[in-house]
Order: sequence, then structure tokens, then C-alpha cells
Amino acid sequence: MRPIDYKELNSLFLSEYSDYIEKYPIAIDILALPLRFHLLGIYYSFDKVLFTASDIAGVFFYRFYLFLVMQILPVRKKRILTIFNGRFTVISEALALYASKHNIKVESHDNRLSPIKKLSRALLLKEIFIFKIGLSVFARKIIKKIRINSNSDFISINDDILNKLNSSVENDMDYLVRVIKFFNIQEVMCDNDCYPESVILSKAFSKAKVRFTVINHGYISDQSYVGSLPINADMLFVWTEFEKMAIKSMIGCNEFSKIDCIGFPKLEKINNLIKKNIVLCIMAPIIDCVENDAYIESINKIYAIISSFNLDLIIRLHPAERGNKKIVEKLNSCGFALSQRSLLDELSRSRIVIGSYSSALVEAAYNGIPAYQINELDCKKWLSQLKIIPLDNVIKISFIDLIAILAKTNNCVLDRTYKDSFAGIYKNLSDYLNTSF
Repeated sequence: MRPIDYKELNSLFLSEYSDYIEKYPIAIDILALPLRFHLLGIYYSFDKVLFTASDIAGVFFYRFYLFLVMQILPVRKKRILTIFNGRFTVISEALALYASKHNIKVESHDNRLSPIKKLSRALLLKEIFIFKIGLSVFARKIIKKIRINSNSDFISINDDILNKLNSSVENDMDYLVRVIKFFNIQEVMCDNDCYPESVILSKAFSKAKVRFTVINHGYISDQSYVGSLPINADMLFVWTEFEKMAIKSMIGCNEFSKIDCIGFPKLEKINNLIKKNIVLCIMAPIIDCVENDAYIESINKIYAIISSFNLDLIIRLHPAERGNKKIVEKLNSCGFALSQRSLLDELSRSRIVIGSYSSALVEAAYNGIPAYQINELDCKKWLSQLKIIPLDNVIKISFIDLIAILAKTNNCVLDRTYKDSFAGIYKNLSDYLNTSF
């Protein structure tokens, strides 16, 4: 039976892997996320952890280059390292303002750079590609031997694999500590501490006595908290007070000081809100449902209702699925229009926004755009079967309720009031960082 919340999942995890946890604590921490997914009956792919041939060559070169540089050059200017993948716009702006006032450098790790730009920035020491070099090639080769089949009823870990991984990661941590001290990193902020690369970073920064802070990568989806708990970092910031209180109900009181609310970290103001005849449908991952005729029929029914009001339905796929040929071809064959614009552009021309479970629904609501969770769009049945955390200012409805909603909003001026989050986040961040600088 699937664990219904974090307490049940954690209890099952500790009992299932108790012997390994005692013997190979570091290795089990590295693998904790895929192991927890396994217990939930969810397939976890190690593809992101594995390296291509060019990755291997790049890591060997970069490690050797850093070794030489650290022998010659003095310690660098003190800095804050951020690993956000460019997502948290408000956080980045607030950090830049704080750094300018305190003579601190903010080092922003960006995975979206081209290989040439990565190489040039690495050679000039303008960026620390610490996320890539954290787990060595050797450690990743060990992880490659671990196999979880697609039905999640088998996982191939044993004493030999875990012993090798434990030793390899200990060596990686020692190397990272030297890099951290050379670059004079005084604070690190990341968007998770549960993926294998993030776990080793949190441990290395702890060993270097540098505070490791996580700003949760998304709005929490359900009470198993996979990807958010346990807290490996020194501090976990969530987006809302509701999430903060929900997590506190799942952890021990000795960890209450490690959880706080920072505000909505990626909220951007839509400057040109104009009334358009668009209903934006923001999808959670739908790979498991795209071949389900009943699910496609639900979208068709929603499309029919929206069309009856002379409105256009635009479907915005989850970022992980926008390049999925199977999904794109299926939706195109059904005649559905797919979003090709940025989220802000789409929100600016949307009358209302619908979906199942996405932080973009909250972003729409914060910009004063009516946002609704539609039960029939819930591919994984989160809204009906699990104890999920509700989205701020987002109403859960059935698709048939759209008729009354669209009739009410048709031919009227919508009250769109933007909720500014920058001032609050800057104060929260400043208060927090002032305890280190």
C-alpha cells in the first residue's frame, strides 16, 4: 500500500534500509531520493546523474585545472553561491541588491550556458561548476550499476556497491571542501537538497562549516514530501506559511528552527495585463495519461465549453515534457493549440488560467488572474486521492463549473491586482544573511 504521508514513508524507509543506513550512511543519503520513490512505486531515472563522454572529459579537465589554480592564486573575494537554474527571479534580484550593499560577490550557477561559454567562464574563474564536479566520474559509474525497473518492484543495491559509493563520496567531499575554501564561499543557496548531486554538496558545505540553504524548488505537491524532506540543509525556505505549517506537522520539534517561509520566489509582475480571449491550461506532467482516451476526452469537453464562449484554449505543457514528441504529436493530432510563448506572455493575454497542480497557477492568482484547479485534468489523481497541500488563492472545481465562471467573466473588466513579493523577500533574505555576514 502506498504511504499516504511523509511520516509513513519515512518509517517505511528506515525499516526497509536500516542495516544499510548504519553501515553506509553517506551512500544511503546520496540514494535516499530514488529509494523513497521506489517505496512509493514510482520509477526514478538516473539519467541526470550519469555522464556523457564529453561530460567525463570536461570534469577531468576542470578538476585538474582547479587543482593547478588553487596552488598558485590567492583565496578569492568572499561570495554567495546560488544554484537555482535561473528560475527564482525575485530571489536573484534580492541577492544582487544585498551583495551590492555588502561588497559580496554572488556566484550564480547556470546550467543553461552553452559548452563554449561554460569553458570560458570556467577558465576565467567566473563561475564555479560545483554542481557538476561534486559527484566524481567514479561515483557516477557506481550509481550507473544501480537498476530500478519500470515497475519499481526491484532495486539492485548491495553491500559491494554501497561500500564503494560510500568511500568514493567521502573522497569527493574532501575535494569539494578545498574548492569551497579557495573560492571563499560563505553561503550557498540551492533549490533542493535531495537529489544525489545536492546531497553531496550539502554534506561538503557542512564539513567546510558553510551554511547550506535550500529554497524549495516548487510548490509542494503532496504530503509524501519527496524532494523536500528530510531536511539535509541548514535551513529550508518554503513559499507560503501554509506549507511551513504543513511540514512542521511532519517533522520533529527539534527541526522546527530549520523551516521558514520566504515568500513566492519567482513571481514577476505582468506590466501589460490586457484582456484577451485566451484560456491558458497549465499542465502538470501528463506522460502517463496522454494515451488515455478518457483523459483526452476530458480535455475535449473543456475545449468545447471554452469555444462556446468564443474563447481559445492554449495548452502549456510542463517544462520537462515540451520536447516530448509523443505528447506534442498526440495533442496536435487532437487539434489542441500548444503554448510557444514565455509564461509571462501567456499570462498577460489570458482571461483565466486552469490546470491541475502547478506553481504557475499561484503565479497567475498573485497577478490577479482567476486560477482554477480542474479535477478532470488531474492526471495522477492527486486532487481526489491524496492529502495534497492546496494552492494559494487557487480554487478547485469540476470542468462543468467553467460554464458559470466564463459566463461571469465574459464581457467584463477583470480586477487584476498584483501582489508584490520583492520587498518582503528582500527583508527576509537580508535578515537571514545578516546572521552570516
